[in-house]
Amino acid sequence: MTSPPLQRLCKRFAPLFQHFADAGYDLYLVGGSVRDALLGGRADHDLDFATNARPDDIIALLQSKGWRPITLGARFGTIGAHVHGDIIEITTYRAVERYDAMSRKPEVVFGNTIAEDLGRRDLSINAMAADAEGRVIDPYKGEEALHQGLLEVPGGGYENTVSILSEDPLRLLRIARFYARLGFVPTADTTRAASDTHERLRAISHERWKMELDKLLVAPHVPEALGWLADSGGLCVVFPWMEQVLRLGALARLQEHLRLASPDVAIRWAVLGAHLASAVLTGAPLAPDHGPDPQRAADLALEIAQRLRLSAREAKSLRRLCALPLRRSSLAALGTRPALRRLYRSLQEDTPHAFALLDSLLLMEGDEEPARRQLADAWEAFREASAQDQLTPDLPKGLGIAIQEAFGLAAGPKVGAMLRRVDEATLEGMLPLRPSVDEALGWLREHP
Repeated sequence: MTSPPLQRLCKRFAPLFQHFADAGYDLYLVGGSVRDALLGGRADHDLDFATNARPDDIIALLQSKGWRPITLGARFGTIGAHVHGDIIEITTYRAVERYDAMSRKPEVVFGNTIAEDLGRRDLSINAMAADAEGRVIDPYKGEEALHQGLLEVPGGGYENTVSILSEDPLRLLRIARFYARLGFVPTADTTRAASDTHERLRAISHERWKMELDKLLVAPHVPEALGWLADSGGLCVVFPWMEQVLRLGALARLQEHLRLASPDVAIRWAVLGAHLASAVLTGAPLAPDHGPDPQRAADLALEIAQRLRLSAREAKSLRRLCALPLRRSSLAALGTRPALRRLYRSLQEDTPHAFALLDSLLLMEGDEEPARRQLADAWEAFREASAQDQLTPDLPKGLGIAIQEAFGLAAGPKVGAMLRRVDEATLEGMLPLRPSVDEALGWLREHP
């Protein structure tokens, strides 16, 4: 397989290749950019190079040309740099790379040849390199795997695959992620080895799980990849709640929902969380008008977020969206300003995600056109209200003190109750969204 994009990419780095060659060192472009160039896609990302130069030598070579090295990964053999406007990484050949159970930091033994380095990579399609002319070095038949649409480790074979997956069990999730991204199918030996080693995923830090899942969930073939993960056993290691989904025979429904949902990472996490919550808390698959208690769903979402090490912002989003009532009967009311204001108050910046989540759930039903039209009308009403800044009430400063003086009250629960009534009146449109003190006091007098 020839690739003009790969040749052009290597030519762009001709000065870098030449500088290493003049110093007597190998330098190859490796990994994702080579794979993607051979596939004809975008290849100007993941600009990774491999060399027999040791980290100190790489630093000296970069500095001698005025390319400032980034040395955060030096102890693991990786030196970053900005070269002619591109951010690149240059890594010393590796012969061994193992990961500590609770760390993303590998134990590294440096190697001496490009073939040795490529042989310890996760998949044959990622175990290719290119020289300065764009010629492909492919000792593990990565091009053939690209052509056939197959996923296997360098060298293939069951025992070899077990060894490579055991070296870094996260590779099982990486296989699923590339299945989700490319639609390539794991070979029989790959699947068998994954099934026999999936329990070793438990030794991997959950932060590393999450990094792979973020990429997997937004990829185009995520339904198929999740099915493979379920068959291999890895899905239930990562998500213990998935056992209930499988017992209910509800995995196909989750897969279909992911296929229909927008490829936004927050929405895809919410789809996953909502299906887990329904299966665990109600004993039934997720469906419109059938869902768990919102507070219990939010609590389970927090458990999921904590297990997968979601950020505080991501956890809040997941809890909000999993607690969303999934009721057709509420759709018509969403077109009113009061309902939209309440929805926005509970969801804030996640409100658009909520509309997308509801729409994908209705779409999954297949016969939900009236409900989807109602939801679309509510979405347009939300957008109009948002554009007009008509969603967020704002009580005037000093209203609490004014209430005390006007009604002869001391600070306490009665004043708080009156403030809540004014706030409720603004939500319902009985008062302006941003009333003055006089308007609020007048309304309270008229509605004792």
